[in-house]
Amino acid sequence: MKIVLIDPPTSFEQIYGDWDLSALDTYCPPLGLLSMAAYVRAHGHEPQVIDMDARKWDVGRAVAHTLAAEPGIVGISAKTINIFNAARIASALKAAGCKGRIVLGGAHVTAVPEETMKRFTAFDCAVLGEGEEALLELAESAGPGRHDPDIRGLAWRDGRGRVAVNQRREPIQDLDALPFPAWDLLPD
Repeated sequence: MKIVLIDPPTSFEQIYGDWDLSALDTYCPPLGLLSMAAYVRAHGHEPQVIDMDARKWDVGRAVAHTLAAEPGIVGISAKTINIFNAARIASALKAAGCKGRIVLGGAHVTAVPEETMKRFTAFDCAVLGEGEEALLELAESAGPGRHDPDIRGLAWRDGRGRVAVNQRREPIQDLDALPFPAWDLLPD
């Protein structure tokens, strides 16, 4: 399955407010997404990673690139500081006719899954905590749009739009079993 993983933008203003620290030009690559990409690739799937800050892409360009890939899953990672940016991307993907499942992950939804899923309805489901194993199970579940209630660490909507939160997944104990992050999926 083709999987596109998106790291939404976060501006200096969102991080630092009115402090002018733009001369620092610091940047941290999306290690979590790179780890998940390596994990699903090791299991036969075809991931792509869109780091919107590094590429300096706006929502329109990220959406166009994602639609061109025709993914079965679009994963968007969000911290609290950029949850609204993630939601804008998800809404734009839905409006553009994205056929893949739009999955939210990251610290924000992990902390407050029910509230996040109720507020941001463009996300089909959410992965809570470490995402490698849950993302793989989503990719291998039968049928587009199906959210298996047995996938641990998943928040999803039932047929009536109610949010369900499955049992949390235990953290991965043997980190040496994970492949190295998929650095080759980043530009330059």
